Amino acid sequence: MLLRRRMDAHDFAARLIQLHANNFGRASLLAFAEGVQHPIKESQLQNALSEWLFFGAYVIRQCVGARCGADTALRDAILDEFFERMYAGLRAAGVAESDLPHVEHCITARFQHYDRSQAGSRGSPMYSLGLAASTLMFGEGVEAVCFAVLPEVQFADSMDSIRKLFDDFKVAH
Repeated sequence: MLLRRRMDAHDFAARLIQLHANNFGRASLLAFAEGVQHPIKESQLQNALSEWLFFGAYVIRQCVGARCGADTALRDAILDEFFERMYAGLRAAGVAESDLPHVEHCITARFQHYDRSQAGSRGSPMYSLGLAASTLMFGEGVEAVCFAVLPEVQFADSMDSIRKLFDDFKVAH
C-alpha cells in the first residue's frame, strides 16, 4: 500500500480549481469546437462559456461527493473551499460582487436541471446530461447535438482525475 501525502481541504481545492480551469475553460471548449469543425459563433461564446463553467462546477461537485461518500464533513470542507476559490476567480475576472448572488442562483438552478436530466433519462444518463448541458450552452439545434458528447467526455476525464487526486492525497478537514 502506498502512503498518501496529507493535504488540507484548502490545497486540495486549489488542485480542483486547476482541474476545472483545464477541463472547463475557454481553451477546452474552443479546442473541441475546432475538433468537430463546428466553430462557436461570437454571439454564442459568452453564454456557452458561462454554461460550460457552470457545468464544470457541477462535475466537480458530483465527483467530490462520490469520492467522499458518507464523509459529508470532508465533502463540505472541500466544496466550500472550491466554491470560495471559484467565486474569487470570477471576481478577479471582472464579475462584480453585486452580481455574485445572481451567479450563485444560476449555478444552483443548473445543478437542479442537471440532476433532473439524469434522473429522468430514458437512455444513457450521461448522454442526457451531456445534451442538457449543450442545450443550455447553445439552445436547441445542431450545435447542442454536435457538442453533447463534450460534457460526457469531460465528466469522465474529470472523474478519473479526481479519483487520482484522492488516491494520491489524504485530505484532512
